[in-house]
Amino acid sequence: MSQNTLSLILKRIDAPITAVFSHDEIILWPEGDLELLLELGLLRESSPAKSVECDECEEACIEEVIYIDGPKEGQVRAYVACHRREDVGRIQVQFDRLRRWEVNLPLIARGLAELVGFTYEIDEVIDGRLWYLGAPYVEGNRIDLFFARGIKWPDGRAVFANVGRIQECSEPIILVPYSIPTAHPFTHANRILSLSRLLYIEGDQLEIRMDELGAIAGKARGKRTRVIPQFKVPPDTRWGDLTFTFPNDEVVQVSGPSINEPRSFVEMGFQNKHMRDPDKACPDKLWRVLLLFAKLGGYVTWADLNNHIDLKQEPSKKNISDLRLRLKSLFATIEDDKPISNYSRETGYRCKIHLVYSGENPIHGL
Repeated sequence: MSQNTLSLILKRIDAPITAVFSHDEIILWPEGDLELLLELGLLRESSPAKSVECDECEEACIEEVIYIDGPKEGQVRAYVACHRREDVGRIQVQFDRLRRWEVNLPLIARGLAELVGFTYEIDEVIDGRLWYLGAPYVEGNRIDLFFARGIKWPDGRAVFANVGRIQECSEPIILVPYSIPTAHPFTHANRILSLSRLLYIEGDQLEIRMDELGAIAGKARGKRTRVIPQFKVPPDTRWGDLTFTFPNDEVVQVSGPSINEPRSFVEMGFQNKHMRDPDKACPDKLWRVLLLFAKLGGYVTWADLNNHIDLKQEPSKKNISDLRLRLKSLFATIEDDKPISNYSRETGYRCKIHLVYSGENPIHGL
């Protein structure tokens, strides 16, 4: 699915109209987008259109659809009647042009909850407008997460004022489809984030930028977050120009154009944030995935990930996606493509960074 199609869906959800797409709109989408959205359950076919744009002339009038019995028994035909030109009259409309697809809002809310790791039942607080997605842990912070539609609509202030479910949360985070409202009925401490900023396409799946959501969650709770310094490399640096050498499971020597620096997993930003005691720091799941790449010569398959129980508690594809984002945040000036290639049946995932593991027992300990 293309990012443009995702953007169109988020804009339509944000608009004060029924979130429905016509046949004439969908035929302009890239091939396969509609089928994928139906498969994911984000769209579902709706009732046929009652009016349609007449394509008989350049006027492009919107006319009501009229159904007339055809010459054969049980046959029905659809027409629109031109009321502006006497030389046009009645125009037949193909039934395909009357097909419509609506956004499946409850399933989108359910999907958002699952993307942030919350698998319990969600709560539709205001019918079709506000969903409580749960209280998942995001980057070590427990947050109350909501999905709201129509805060900017004319009735938004009245609908969302004094919502008890939000008021009882000390620092709720509210996700909106597209545009962040400049004025809203919530207190200044609330955080409102746009899904157009957080959601992205990875292959044939929707993903969410957990790092950004976690950063906002940390700020919302007034927590001091460790600043991870980026590596400064020339703008023309590519991922293949870098070398990560692991003398053990906790330290990496990063070398490449203009850099040669040792860092621990904590200094790299791979600390498990659930561990509150600084004396008991341990690496997070993404560091263990990176170590697995190093210990297997830079290539990792589905089987490799699934053979390590602590790595398969979340979908393997998501671990890889999050690791890509983490590496990109450390080397922000690199404009090269993904640091980890897409999955290949022959080789699995390939890390483009040159990885060397010089510790003992290459596979032991994961």
